[in-house]
Amino acid sequence: MADYKCIECGFSGTIIETSVKTDVKRVRLPRKVIRDRREFDNTYHPGVESADLYHEVHGVPVGDRPPYPKPSDDEECNARRNPKVLCHNCGWTTANEACADGYTSRLKIAYVRGNNAFWDLGPNGPWILRDETNNSTNVWRTDYTVQQFIRARKPSIPLVEMHRFGGPEDKFHFTMMARAKGTTLDSVYDTLTREQLFDVLYDLKEHIKQLRQITSPQMQRVDGSELRDIVVGNCTGFGCVKTGHNEEDWLENLTPAMRKGFLYHLWRWNKGASADQATRDSWIKEIDEKVEQLKAKFPRGGPYVFFSEYKLVFLHFPEIVGQLYSYSGNTQKRYIDSEILTIRTHGDLHYGNIFVSNDNPEKKFKVSAIIDWELAGFFPWWVEGYRGQLNKRCREILGTDRIYYPGHTSKDFDDTTIPVEDVQKAWYAAGNHGMSMHGSGHANIWYRPPFCACQPFAHEIRDSALGWEQEHMDMFDIDSSDSEDLEYENAKKFSKDQRKFHRWFNQIQWPSQTATIE
Repeated sequence: MADYKCIECGFSGTIIETSVKTDVKRVRLPRKVIRDRREFDNTYHPGVESADLYHEVHGVPVGDRPPYPKPSDDEECNARRNPKVLCHNCGWTTANEACADGYTSRLKIAYVRGNNAFWDLGPNGPWILRDETNNSTNVWRTDYTVQQFIRARKPSIPLVEMHRFGGPEDKFHFTMMARAKGTTLDSVYDTLTREQLFDVLYDLKEHIKQLRQITSPQMQRVDGSELRDIVVGNCTGFGCVKTGHNEEDWLENLTPAMRKGFLYHLWRWNKGASADQATRDSWIKEIDEKVEQLKAKFPRGGPYVFFSEYKLVFLHFPEIVGQLYSYSGNTQKRYIDSEILTIRTHGDLHYGNIFVSNDNPEKKFKVSAIIDWELAGFFPWWVEGYRGQLNKRCREILGTDRIYYPGHTSKDFDDTTIPVEDVQKAWYAAGNHGMSMHGSGHANIWYRPPFCACQPFAHEIRDSALGWEQEHMDMFDIDSSDSEDLEYENAKKFSKDQRKFHRWFNQIQWPSQTATIE
């Protein structure tokens, strides 16, 4: 046993071991206790287990669990008259806890993602509530808009029903969404026969063909705004650099990091801090020519296809290609059409985002829902293949050009691969976390008090959770980031040599905004 005081409810007492005792002395129970004793039914109290409850019948203890500590009458009276919050998430108070009818919430947290959460409305109920912030830092808020866009143009695509509450200027949105019917493909993948898997993929292929018919004259999100770059300038996983509305804008936004990466390589290996002005000028001329060459080879032009952060289904399970390629039904040969393997366009399309069900008149497994569309937008046609990273084995087995966007061949795609990879590598050299900044770099962190004295778990709240834009910055005031005064060297993000380089780079990149390097 141990004494404790809960800082949330103010209760002080003794924690009593509540493990079930097996050596409790059995006594004869009164007849009325035997007559009226019932087992706890948690139908209307989901999540409450009878094994955790201390049970009395007519004031007589029954069962093996010992009693829990209880407040005094005065403490309970005070808890009702002056309620204190026990849970900062749901607002549950001491007065609620003292309620004789023992209300149990049917709303339960199902999943937390950043400063957003999914709530189950009833155990395995038909609806889910999405509680989310409405600001530019919440990349998931566009999921609803994208699904409405698809629903209006391709109503045959299986989407979950959604209803949003909240306007464009509201700080929060509450979205009611139907629970997807069926189960995720990843949970039943190993149990499906070849024929069942064929049915699923054939159905999925038809939906992908529908989505591919949605195109745009320029790169953009479904609302016309700029895309997040999930292809090249991407160091957070959700896109850092904005793409603009064409490849020229895109490349212009990627240029500072490419230039910076090449120059830092020369600086690092040629003692740039002590190099004279003529040497540095020669570096600038050399690198600017190199960057322009990379940009000139970068693929340009549409069609711009509806797409998002794409994961090819067969990338993780390439063995399925050979299995399905040789499949043949009982009554009719059905060699698989290579287009069935063209699982791209949605973006975050993987087994966990595809729901399947055989609850239909044909009793065949089909796609019942596709979820998670938050990163969708219109990208150049080659992005779906590049992001899919179609492995060599799949390409050898397919042996067809129809795995690429209609009207384009494997040669067309291969011609884009090296130029895109060259730009991506050049950008990442200095666009990665180690050489760039995002907003204030989580400079502000607020630590919450422990949830409860007996459950001392707490986590920080970072400035990014306040809706503050965490803009990707390749150029920034290095002296504001790593001041030369009053700090230990090992507490700084950038080394002394890197700080000198950043000052020089800022000078040549922002000649009108920076002073001459000392």
